[in-house]
Amino acid sequence: MYKVILLMIVGSVIFSCNKKINDETIIKNSPMEDKEMTDKEIESKEKETINEVVDAKNEEGSEIVLSPFTNLELDIFGNKYIYSDIELIKLDSNNDTLAVFNTRNTSGISSVSVTNPNKLVVYSRDNQLTWTLDSTLSIIEEKRIDLPQLGEIGFVTRLEGDDVLYYSRSAKKFFRTNSNNNKVLESDVQWDMESEIRDIVESQDLFIVRNEENQVYLFDSFGNLIKEVKIKMNDGPVDFQNNYIYQIEGNQLRYLDLKDPTAEFKEYKLSAGLQNVSDFKMARQKIYTLSNGKVKEQKIMIVNY
Repeated sequence: MYKVILLMIVGSVIFSCNKKINDETIIKNSPMEDKEMTDKEIESKEKETINEVVDAKNEEGSEIVLSPFTNLELDIFGNKYIYSDIELIKLDSNNDTLAVFNTRNTSGISSVSVTNPNKLVVYSRDNQLTWTLDSTLSIIEEKRIDLPQLGEIGFVTRLEGDDVLYYSRSAKKFFRTNSNNNKVLESDVQWDMESEIRDIVESQDLFIVRNEENQVYLFDSFGNLIKEVKIKMNDGPVDFQNNYIYQIEGNQLRYLDLKDPTAEFKEYKLSAGLQNVSDFKMARQKIYTLSNGKVKEQKIMIVNY
């Protein structure tokens, strides 16, 4: 009798142990338990997968990921500057961040002039403000520019010297001030300027002006209108260098000599991977493009450049 009971107890224990082992095996191999035990790992992997998919789609030119940095500038030392409505970042030749300037959401950045890398001019049209920044993007001066003698300002840029050029929307005039903020030039009324100005570039002995209707005008150094350049342009990014105008259309770089009245656009084929270019800059025999917040560099061979 005792032997029977003992055998039953031993059998029960063995059965229970086997069941536990089997259950553990089943649980261990269960996808549900694997998920419960590795939620953080799975979440991390999912994020990695999402990032990989996004990166892959970016390479294909998708607009799913939109970077706020859509503007690019290049100074004489090869430093690059990318900026959004509220933030400016300075990058070195390896695209590593050197400095950051932020308006703290108080003002929208309309343009950045890097002609003098030690005295950058950041302009806000909406708030009629300019900031002068040093090479570390620290503020040297913050200044209101809607002064009675200037009126409402539509564009600001620093020239190759230490002067600053303003275009007054209300007066329809160009004003030039020196390092002491004294006015040294006032142009005639620019009756042809009906729309907002997008670019003002000092190029050799000319001022090249482009408005929001993609009309291009040439002015002399005194702010006198020379002519309107009758050319057909798309609404994409544009760069002006050495009296040439450059524009990207697909994988083609189009360029034109603005001083040649009979010139037509020439084309240079760029390499692939130029989808979603929001801005670009020419520099000697190179082109720098900004796409989805990333700066890419490509060598080019243009004889006239």
